[in-house]
Amino acid sequence: MLSHLNTSVQLFFVSGMVIFWLIPLSAWAMLRGRRDHNANLWFTGTAVYSVVVTLFVFNPFFPWWVNGPFISMLSALSVFFLFESLRREISAKPAPLRVYLSLLVVWFILIAAFFVVGQDLAGRALHLALLSALELGLIVVANRVRRQHQSRALWILIITFACFALSNMSRVLEFVLLGRFPLLQEFTLTGSVSLVMNYLSAIFYCFGYWGFVVEKSKRELVEATQKTVLAQQSEKLALEREEMGKVILQERTQLMQRLSSIGKMAQSGAVVATIAHEVNQPLASIRLNIGQAQHLAQELAGNVRLNDTLVHIEEDVKRAAIIIERVRSMFVQSSRIEPAVLDDIVEFVARLVRPRLQNYRIGLQLQLDAPIPLNLARGEMEHVLMNLIDNAQHALRESKVVNPEIVVRTWIDANNAVLSVHDNGPGINTEMQKNMFDLLATSKEDGLGLGLWLARFIVERQGGRIALQSGHGLGACFEVRLPRA
Repeated sequence: MLSHLNTSVQLFFVSGMVIFWLIPLSAWAMLRGRRDHNANLWFTGTAVYSVVVTLFVFNPFFPWWVNGPFISMLSALSVFFLFESLRREISAKPAPLRVYLSLLVVWFILIAAFFVVGQDLAGRALHLALLSALELGLIVVANRVRRQHQSRALWILIITFACFALSNMSRVLEFVLLGRFPLLQEFTLTGSVSLVMNYLSAIFYCFGYWGFVVEKSKRELVEATQKTVLAQQSEKLALEREEMGKVILQERTQLMQRLSSIGKMAQSGAVVATIAHEVNQPLASIRLNIGQAQHLAQELAGNVRLNDTLVHIEEDVKRAAIIIERVRSMFVQSSRIEPAVLDDIVEFVARLVRPRLQNYRIGLQLQLDAPIPLNLARGEMEHVLMNLIDNAQHALRESKVVNPEIVVRTWIDANNAVLSVHDNGPGINTEMQKNMFDLLATSKEDGLGLGLWLARFIVERQGGRIALQSGHGLGACFEVRLPRA
């Protein structure tokens, strides 16, 4: 093994050979489990070049065709591997295997021909010239990969191959100009530079390529992270859409139920209007008969008790006619707005509901201090008050409190006339308070969920507001605020 060289130089060549082999072997170990075919192809080319270095170190043991044409062909094969590895980074076209094989065969035959005719140095010079051309092509492809992937590490590879190509071309020029070919073992200036460049090239261009692999890994990691984030966002969006679909379906179902209830209420309104129309006729007839009865009573010695009874009957008939008319008016599109005193409305409703409250032993207390007239639909406000009192008496009956009582108050503040209905029952639970003014919301087993919804509709249509002021401890207190103007 290079027996004509001293021990230090022999150690230099052997250590270089070991380094050349460590590069591909360590790279393959680190690439285990990673499906980076281009990187494996690159380090296969490095391994082929390690074979070239091994043959070069042990060249005395091999015949001329190995030391000359075969080593030259392996050097070209190494560059082909590197070239194909970079080409696959920018092109999905299949590898031109026939072209590579044809070039290798021609390369081997051409260099062998020079050796056969005794022109060994000319054959070596031709090999270096062709190899430099391949390296320049490799530089062009590496630069395209660098620009496409925005790689900084490939600059190391490009500079290294540029120096490698210049070193080989300098040896060729020396042969062309001086007629002599500087061998690496002669340790001339050109030969020594070429020897160092050959040894350092594999280290530096593999270092540059490994940096490129790291850059690709970072980029792939970023892309994978972005895809994961997008997938999570898409999944989140899909879940939100699914949840939104459920909400929309639920709201649609509720809307259909409300529309059904409104349709029933509209039908009920038509029935009420029909009943009111039909009942008004016998009421009118009763009033005529009462008038005749009063006339006859005056003729029969003026019976005072009979006259009083007939007067009370006539008042009750008038009151019944008024109630029927007001109930009917609530189901027409336009309610008649007229001046009305809030205290009068409370007193009228109190007279209607007091007998029923007395049956349940529920007290009714009035604290009235709103004597000014307001512009409102009297019949509708009477309905609102009756509904609030009815809800209060229902709560008191269910709770069975001691001394149940309902307090109705009216007063005037700066801009509003205020009506409040307060009971001393158990109050309204927190869950019910959230939607008690919604359509179909009810806490009664036999309730329809129309009372408070209709009360809010009526009050807001007249420019007012209705709200629950207190719902715990001391019972429920509903407050209706109506504009004075």
